[in-house]
Amino acid sequence: MARVMVVEDERTVQVLMQDLLETWGHDVQAASTGDQAIALLSASEYDLIVLDIMLGGISGYDVLDEMSRLGVRERTRVVVVTGRATEWDYVLGWMRGADEYLPKPFDPVRLQIVLEEMLSSSPEDLAERRRSEVERSQMMFNLESSFGEEGPSAGG
Repeated sequence: MARVMVVEDERTVQVLMQDLLETWGHDVQAASTGDQAIALLSASEYDLIVLDIMLGGISGYDVLDEMSRLGVRERTRVVVVTGRATEWDYVLGWMRGADEYLPKPFDPVRLQIVLEEMLSSSPEDLAERRRSEVERSQMMFNLESSFGEEGPSAGG
């Protein structure tokens, strides 16, 4: 059993995630804002955080930054589950310390697999994965940018 925090401002999604995680045997606490998440992180330790990016007030990116400042990022895994799913969003998430990035709507089975993988991975393996994902996402962002929003032309 892991100690998990769900940071999600949409109440129905928050309750769904909390119910799923508790069904999977985890001890779950929820926060509706980035400020609440930071307060909880300052008071207690968590094995994993399921983090939305678009929150009222400070963003999930700000939560990641504050986790690093507080020194809890190294021992807490972070799975970002958000509607922000452009390549640039991935780059920002990976660079700020996300261990995994799942777009909404999410598949509960995929979420469970990702959580198990995150909890069983070493900090070194996760750091290497983040480095690799940052490189891949930056390359994809650069490719998308060079083709523009329209994508590659039909002739080339």
